[in-house]
Amino acid sequence: MGINHKLSPTQSAAVSDAQVVALDKGFSWLSTEHLAYESPTDVDGSVAKPVAKMPCTVAMLVNDEAELARLNSKDHWFVTEFTLAETQAKRVLLQLDGLLTYAEVYINQQLVLISSNAYHSNIVDVTAHLKPTNQLAICCRAISAVLAKKHPRPRFATRLINERNLRFIRTPILGYTPGFAAPTQAVGPYRPIRLICEQQVRIISSFVNTQLIGENSGLLTLDIALECIDDHVTDARLVVLNDENELIAETALNITHNNASHYRLTSQLALDIINPYWPHTHGKPERYSLRIELKCQDASTIYITLGKYGFRRIDRVNSSTFSLKINDVPVYLRGACWTPMDPKSLLVDADQLRERLVWLQSLGMNMLRIPGNMLYESDAFYELCDELGILVFQDFAFANFDYPESDAELIESIQLEIRHFLAKHGGRPCLTVLAGNSEVAQQASMMGLELNHLNNAIFDQHLPAIVGELAPNVPYVRSSPTADGIPFHSGNGPSHYYGVGGYRRSFDDARLFKGRFASECLAFSHVPEDE
Repeated sequence: MGINHKLSPTQSAAVSDAQVVALDKGFSWLSTEHLAYESPTDVDGSVAKPVAKMPCTVAMLVNDEAELARLNSKDHWFVTEFTLAETQAKRVLLQLDGLLTYAEVYINQQLVLISSNAYHSNIVDVTAHLKPTNQLAICCRAISAVLAKKHPRPRFATRLINERNLRFIRTPILGYTPGFAAPTQAVGPYRPIRLICEQQVRIISSFVNTQLIGENSGLLTLDIALECIDDHVTDARLVVLNDENELIAETALNITHNNASHYRLTSQLALDIINPYWPHTHGKPERYSLRIELKCQDASTIYITLGKYGFRRIDRVNSSTFSLKINDVPVYLRGACWTPMDPKSLLVDADQLRERLVWLQSLGMNMLRIPGNMLYESDAFYELCDELGILVFQDFAFANFDYPESDAELIESIQLEIRHFLAKHGGRPCLTVLAGNSEVAQQASMMGLELNHLNNAIFDQHLPAIVGELAPNVPYVRSSPTADGIPFHSGNGPSHYYGVGGYRRSFDDARLFKGRFASECLAFSHVPEDE
């Protein structure tokens, strides 16, 4: 079907000759019983309701509380028409940054994508399907049919999540956690949808790694695969600029010509005098802009903006405690667990997001944790954390379940998910800790599983291998919390503290708490009244 997931790393790169068209208006929505409509030709457009703007979740379109609680039992169709202006593009790609969850995508009634992972970034070559006027249809199928399938019993259970078969499905658990979230399931195209009309260059993959060497020296490693559709690349250069847009360094890139149109650009550049990247509590979050300049056979120049990168060094002090040094300086980390600003839509206004993060910065917070029971944040979130000097402790999106480590199809989907995330964010200076999951080891141990049976290949093998490849300078822990021996021991490793709020102990318990690093802490179990 022309699906190419390997294109996802290009989302952090802007190519000068690519025209990007946002598909965010003119959609209509229709909710039906499961499998009532098999394809877009069956959809009755006369009863569809208009959607003000995309991306969108169905929860934004439904007001009835009973309907909100059963969104996962219906199919939801999103349909729009768009015209494609005259363009010189040799190829047109459809980019869908996030679909919840079992989704089918059609262009002019032709099925071009089937997606079953809400965290995949899908890019599809739709050139052959396009006409002057086109229809895009997205169907998010009922997830309840998948939840009803029979599976082997898990080794341990959790009461946090009320659908145990979610452990086989890559979708947010929000809406299935009655203890701390409303019963509203996340359904729909919740991340942007774009057409990428390319004229010359297609970025296939992009890896950028920065290291601080000593006090003011840096090492930059670059490895980019690209396709030059029509012309031949004769020369490639990397340019490094500071915040004032002044030239810091430039170097010729090594070019490997793989076949008629595919190229690989590599370089390892030593920078003698650079300013380190610091959390805002300890200095300036200094970043440098990276740009590639391609010279083609026809004497034209194509510019690729890779984004802004910082040079920093992260060291875990020792294996038994969890304390970090940033650029050889012990750092006291103060922060909070971040949850979606709007859990109903999973969207955020850019100005409101900046306002919230600036406010947290003003309170002296220098780290935010994205728990595994949430979902990966928007690209804008990580970009703003980079800019503001707020570090990120990132759990991968796994929580409390006995995840099936022998399900080959699921493992393949998970590996692609992690690659998609790290291809975009693995080189960001704000990314400081990566955790395999939230509370999986703790849940297993508390449910009586013996310590020598806590291993899971997903968190012990597959995830750390990809982290080592795409985010080699970021410390990885298999779970949050984790520790040597009992995984929820508060004396070492990242710990979760619930003594006062969760277990109703006195405030002395919090004062005497011996944990070195609380990656999650509940001071009060519930706010008594809204006001």
